[in-house]
Amino acid sequence: MTDQPHRTVRLRLARQRTAPRTVRPRVAEPPTPEPDPQPDVDPASTSDDDPEPTPEPEGRASHLWQRIRRTQWAHIITVTGTGLAAIAAIGGLWAQAVATYWSQQTAKDQLSQSREDSEREQQDQASKVTFWLEYPSSGAAPELHVQNRSLDPVTHVYLTVRRYRQGAYYGVSHDLRPCSELIFDTKEVRLASRDGKASVAFQPTQAEFRALAFVDSHGRGWERSSTILYKLEPLDDSSVRGYVSLPKPQTRKPDVCEGQGK
Repeated sequence: MTDQPHRTVRLRLARQRTAPRTVRPRVAEPPTPEPDPQPDVDPASTSDDDPEPTPEPEGRASHLWQRIRRTQWAHIITVTGTGLAAIAAIGGLWAQAVATYWSQQTAKDQLSQSREDSEREQQDQASKVTFWLEYPSSGAAPELHVQNRSLDPVTHVYLTVRRYRQGAYYGVSHDLRPCSELIFDTKEVRLASRDGKASVAFQPTQAEFRALAFVDSHGRGWERSSTILYKLEPLDDSSVRGYVSLPKPQTRKPDVCEGQGK
């Protein structure tokens, strides 16, 4: 009951107040977002020297990948350049080695060819001098033919006869004129001992004409067997068992000579 007079007084006072000239509308303010709840941290475990919080894993990985990519490209470029330079150097060395090898081979082949040509030229005349035994169809004793088909003379001609189980016998023959042939009747050939005290007739069953030695027009000594031609070696006197006595030969012109017919 006592509150009624006080209410009446407040109403009267309110009516006596002047109203504002303008009325501003009341705008509702947007709600302030509440902060995320922070985890409870033990105050004792924190200090002013704590490191800064590390970035999120995704950001760190992206930053690391960018650094790796920049470093990797630089490394790749460097390695590639070095590799290409090494390959170019190796290729140059290989090409140089191949060129050097083929140059040496070419020079070696040319030298070998020059030697062969020189030997062939040196043997040109000697290859045209030969000898052989010819057996007549009548069954008579064989004939010894010594032939020079070159256009130059051959000097210091001698024959080697090997007597079975006895040794070698040497006989000096006539010089051979250009394009000439000497024919000896072997039944008149005799093999004399070294001291000249004994001699025997040549028998094809007991001895053979082993070699023909001579000096060509250039002064080079040669010796020819029935199969090969080689340079003349100095005569070993200790191997001489005796000498060959040759009869006077018949002379004729070979069927074919160097650069001309019969």
